[in-house]
Amino acid sequence: MVAYRKRLAVNGKAPYLGPFPGLVECSDVATLSGTSVFVSLTSKCRHLEKLSDHHQIERMHCPYREDLIDILARFPNLKHLQLRLPRSPEIAPLAQLTQIESLVLKCSKHQKSLDFLQGMANLRFLCVSEAMGIDRLTPLGSLSSLQELYIDGTISGRNTVQTLAPLGKLHSLEYLLLLIRVAKQRRTLKPLYKLTKLAFLHLSDDYVATEYNAILRKLPLLDEICFNGGKRHTLNN
Repeated sequence: MVAYRKRLAVNGKAPYLGPFPGLVECSDVATLSGTSVFVSLTSKCRHLEKLSDHHQIERMHCPYREDLIDILARFPNLKHLQLRLPRSPEIAPLAQLTQIESLVLKCSKHQKSLDFLQGMANLRFLCVSEAMGIDRLTPLGSLSSLQELYIDGTISGRNTVQTLAPLGKLHSLEYLLLLIRVAKQRRTLKPLYKLTKLAFLHLSDDYVATEYNAILRKLPLLDEICFNGGKRHTLNN
């Protein structure tokens, strides 16, 4: 957890949003080596039909395409997926990606809903970046294996999410970074009281000190709350 905090402090964002060592950039699948396990497809990558020959791939960074998702669903070794989402707000369900444990969604500011995540029960790590238009976290409540959640967007936009209540269902959650704002009339951290495994919490500084103190007393593994700019809140503040 200390290492995670240090990387977060240095980068100002989740560690997995940066470059990944050993990632092979591919603009033509016909030239992709059969030994490449970490692959990044360019937006105009050619011969995608040949991708089905590369079941050795363990990590994929690529633009979202529905036909590409169908191919990736058949990759048994693929555990880590980073998608660059399109301008279109319509994303087909990703539940067929049952082997995926780590998912990063980049540039999702055009998305109005996270419904396409519904049912990804094996997902352990989720990052949603630039979620400017999201107003409901309801689909996240179905991600029963989730251990780490990073979601940002409405802290710098005009939109707010309705409630944090769906997150209370994520009983395996250990790390939570929420740079989003909740509607003022429902702005409470009480839904997070059920997250007894939570050991790291990073929030937008929108709540009163009594809210921070209450959750620190409720959760046995949580000893501080972090905010942007390196600020922290503990029971000794």
